[in-house]
Amino acid sequence: MAFEIQLSSTFLSEIVERREFYRKQGALLVWIFQHFVRHEPKLTQLDIFYPNNLNAFVVNPTSLKKSMESKSFHMECHWAEPVLSDDLTIDEALNSEFVAFKNLTLNQPNQHAFHFDYAQHKQALQKQIEIENHRLEKAKAEEEGKNIYLRNAAEAFVEYCSGTKWPNANSSEMIKLRESCRGLKMPIPEDMYPINTLVQSIASLKQGKVVGFGYYKLLQVANHMAQNNSSLLLFFTVAAEVYKKKAVLEREDWKQTWYKKKEAIWNKAKKAQGVYVMADEQYRALIFMLFPELEEPFDEERDRLNTYLRINDIGGSIHIHSAAELQ
Repeated sequence: MAFEIQLSSTFLSEIVERREFYRKQGALLVWIFQHFVRHEPKLTQLDIFYPNNLNAFVVNPTSLKKSMESKSFHMECHWAEPVLSDDLTIDEALNSEFVAFKNLTLNQPNQHAFHFDYAQHKQALQKQIEIENHRLEKAKAEEEGKNIYLRNAAEAFVEYCSGTKWPNANSSEMIKLRESCRGLKMPIPEDMYPINTLVQSIASLKQGKVVGFGYYKLLQVANHMAQNNSSLLLFFTVAAEVYKKKAVLEREDWKQTWYKKKEAIWNKAKKAQGVYVMADEQYRALIFMLFPELEEPFDEERDRLNTYLRINDIGGSIHIHSAAELQ
């Protein structure tokens, strides 16, 4: 065992030569400093600190006092501790405390004398980072796979709903639709007629032209929804607002057929004291998969209308004046 007290600067080549000399002699060289400035160490100190598993030792009056009191050689140890940051990189935190020489780990072949095993802790963190990166990559792959299913399902819906004739249960369109939605763990309703009509009507509003129906005006689509799919009307009216087709419908509705049908459905909602009459949400997962921009406006409008119904329910009489309240 050899102790060298570092009081002045020493070239790195000389430090390496000394370490190698003692290694060949079967001895361990322990470097000791008079002081070690934790945040501004000298270059020579770093040349000794890093090869020694990021541990440095100082002998000073305080360590001398501890040694004499305990009758055991004590030094002040300064070491770096690897810390995992939020972005999965490794930072270093500097620590220090007085330690007994007899409690140090001594490694003659590597010329290490250390209190804190920086290398071992860093290796553990690197393994942790590897596991976390693997988890993130797996999650990313699953999300990408889900997005592929999502795109396939969207394409299947477009293909399924683009024609004026409804494919049968064994058609290629239906098979593709079911396979895509199975990947999303999303059930397909047994009765596809309502969802088919709703998708066609929303697509018509979004594109600004009739899609899938044998009509030529958006107003005809609106009347069809009110007449045949009133339980899904809120999806349609929200879509008209989001895609800025409300004014188009009002302009085409010069006979007020659309308005009157909305009025009748709204009266049903008032009587039932709930918007659910025109907002059957069993299809919402499918609809918002295709038209995600509608989900938040739909929920806000549904809640607004339900709140309006409750506020105006006085003595069992609901005071809502007209279908104008519906969008």
